[in-house]
Amino acid sequence: ALFVKKVLIKTVKNQNQQALIGANLSFLSSTHSFATSTDSVGQYQLTLPADFYSIEVHYVGFVSQYTNATFSRKDSLNFILKKQNSFLNEVIILTSPKKAIGILS
Repeated sequence: ALFVKKVLIKTVKNQNQQALIGANLSFLSSTHSFATSTDSVGQYQLTLPADFYSIEVHYVGFVSQYTNATFSRKDSLNFILKKQNSFLNEVIILTSPKKAIGILS
């Protein structure tokens, strides 16, 4: 396989330009599959074979981002994720385990 010589070093941030630490990125082509996460400054590093990829970026509490791209030696992608505006309607807390009912035969 022909691998890109240059390692991609790009970022995932929120709308306030703050790094998203531990964001997950997946790169999927017809013949390759790669995954990585961002580091403590929101950067990811990945060496990809030149190909067309479907890309997914996700981070808890933010809207996942999906895009398609063809990578060659000069291509790279920065991502900015938007905060997810959803809330839980109800939370149920159990303070004791449920009693199991056994059937004797």
